[in-house]
Amino acid sequence: MRLAPIAALACAALLAFAGSASAQSFSVTTTADNSNPCTPTACSLRAALAAADAHAGTDNVTIPLGHYVLTSGQLLTDPADQGTLNVVGHSARDTIIDANGQSRVWYINEGTVNVSHVTITGGVARGDDPLDAGQGGGIFMNDDVMTLDHVAVVGNKALADPTNGGQGGGIFANEPMTITNSVVSGNIADGTGASFSGGQGGGIWVNEPVDMTNVTVSDNEAKPAVGATNPDSQGGGVWVNETSTWKHVTIAGNRSSGALDNAAGGVFINEDMTIENSLVAGNTVDGAPQNCVLDFGTITEQGHNLQGTGGCGFTAPGDITGDAKLGALANNGGETDTQALLTGSPAINAAGANVCTATDQRDLPRPALGGCDIGAFEVQAAVAPPPNPPATKDTTKPK
Repeated sequence: MRLAPIAALACAALLAFAGSASAQSFSVTTTADNSNPCTPTACSLRAALAAADAHAGTDNVTIPLGHYVLTSGQLLTDPADQGTLNVVGHSARDTIIDANGQSRVWYINEGTVNVSHVTITGGVARGDDPLDAGQGGGIFMNDDVMTLDHVAVVGNKALADPTNGGQGGGIFANEPMTITNSVVSGNIADGTGASFSGGQGGGIWVNEPVDMTNVTVSDNEAKPAVGATNPDSQGGGVWVNETSTWKHVTIAGNRSSGALDNAAGGVFINEDMTIENSLVAGNTVDGAPQNCVLDFGTITEQGHNLQGTGGCGFTAPGDITGDAKLGALANNGGETDTQALLTGSPAINAAGANVCTATDQRDLPRPALGGCDIGAFEVQAAVAPPPNPPATKDTTKPK
């Protein structure tokens, strides 16, 4: 679905109060967190979402740049008509929705929800939360479908309930999700204190398909439940339960704990997968290299994937096993952080041209150096330094 541009939404803001049965738009005007009725001149993010819930059909919420700290608990989206909600920020680098460690960031119970150009951070899904305890520290999505584009889901936690470890430190999805041009990093699914199972899906836990293109999943962790019946944590980066397609995805530097054939430092897969031009490397279980665990189903790969030390079964033409030579997660341009391919990386110019996307995660062009690169980051041609300024003639008189 094409999301309306920010300018168009801003111009349409007054329509939200015209009583029209058509799509309505609500513009956030304050970083304060309150539930006061939304008006054209005073509307918090929480109030805008509530107003959208109350309106049948399609709704657009625009969020200007700012740091939106939640002081009244998690945001809630639960439209009675299961309509469509488009939420558009200014940029993932400067539109920050922050639960400040006090609650989950966003609970989405119904509807088609499209979110773009924001950061979701500081969320904690507590083990005693009355709304789906211990699931989705940043985002909990129950129904119907959700898309994330140019979104950063960073620094969130899902804590254990008394029985089960946390699921989806960054994202928990019970229904299909599509993620593009985004990063999921620094999230934790914690198993501490659970009696039955460890944490699952440090970055992402999905019960239905999660299709990803130009996405980095990095530095997430699933923690074990020491002394539990099933203490292993599973899927430091991603835990996925249904058939999904990943294209130009980088999954690196994620961690879990337990048996190497069960814990899955990078990806725990419970169903068939299609993986194209993607990179899974540098993930660990208790410090030992381990990238993938395929519990059920099969991986259908189009070739031209890279696995760090094996484990993902990449054996098609063009596949690579070895050191990916990745840089640290950093601001390399664009709205969301990426891991650069360093000089000599075997991923450079090694992706399949037939499934090469037009741009990378940063919206920079592919291919850039004669061939398409594996993963979410495309190495660009070096920019020539500007010429030296002309020498200044010495006009001083000799002494």
